[in-house]
Amino acid sequence: MKRVLRGEGLKSHIRRTVPFISKKNLHVRKEWAEERLDWTLGNWRAVNFSDESIFYVFGSDGIEWCWRRPGEHLDPRFMKKKVKHGGGKVTVWGMITAKGVGRIVRIEGNLNKELYRDILEDNVLGTYRDLHMDPRRFYFQQDNDPKHTAKIVRAWFQGNDVDLLPWRGLYPPPPIPIGIRWSPMESDRTPIGLFWQRDLPGFWSYQTFFPQFLLKSR
Repeated sequence: MKRVLRGEGLKSHIRRTVPFISKKNLHVRKEWAEERLDWTLGNWRAVNFSDESIFYVFGSDGIEWCWRRPGEHLDPRFMKKKVKHGGGKVTVWGMITAKGVGRIVRIEGNLNKELYRDILEDNVLGTYRDLHMDPRRFYFQQDNDPKHTAKIVRAWFQGNDVDLLPWRGLYPPPPIPIGIRWSPMESDRTPIGLFWQRDLPGFWSYQTFFPQFLLKSR
């Protein structure tokens, strides 16, 4: 049986784990994507993306692959090292804009709605000042974490004339683009300057296909 399947070009793969999406939320995602199918590159360049991410101090928490010969599985060169409790981790918040990388903040302790509001106050507005951006001309993107949608946070956005890219109702959320952009930094500790030069200039071009991706991923 395996020989027949391989002969047809099929290979065995582990199923990807994805959030369950109800019919109601599939409908919401579809509407969200259809409303933005005609967005141009200029529209997406007016969106500033933000997210939190965890960086492990010692190695990666994911699967690591290697090429080796049979019988070399105990060779230290091909073994994944680990330390007790994972060696610690660092949680950061950051944002990216079409004009450059925004501020990156290390989060000490647990992130709550008050701390998140303070991060916005110091670093969203700080990024706009650093990059000479008028916040009234841009959208700010964040996911639907309860801390992000708390009343004091919503009041902060309203009080500072920062418009949000509509994201409510998209739960489980569609893939957050900045999450994709964090990934190379998490795996190879890419310096942020090189990261900007290498990856981000084409980032907004990808966004023009994002609504189509959502429609196809249903």
